[in-house]
Amino acid sequence: MLTALLSNGHCLFVGVPGLAKTLLVNTVAETVGVGFGRIQFTPDLMPSDITGTDVLEEDKATGQRSLRFVKGPIFTNLL
Repeated sequence: MLTALLSNGHCLFVGVPGLAKTLLVNTVAETVGVGFGRIQFTPDLMPSDITGTDVLEEDKATGQRSLRFVKGPIFTNLL
């Protein structure tokens, strides 16, 4: 994993549940000081769950509505 980080590459962890893959990546992200995100691949996963989506917000004071983009987990450094 460190080799992939230092060489600006990619790394894919594959294994059975319970091997602390998420804990390893989360610990490295905290140590290096970068963002960490995780995607749970379920049958109902939508592309907007990964990339993010626009959310309609209403200003309480003025009553005006505006769209705000909520970033998905793809916008983190370690995914």
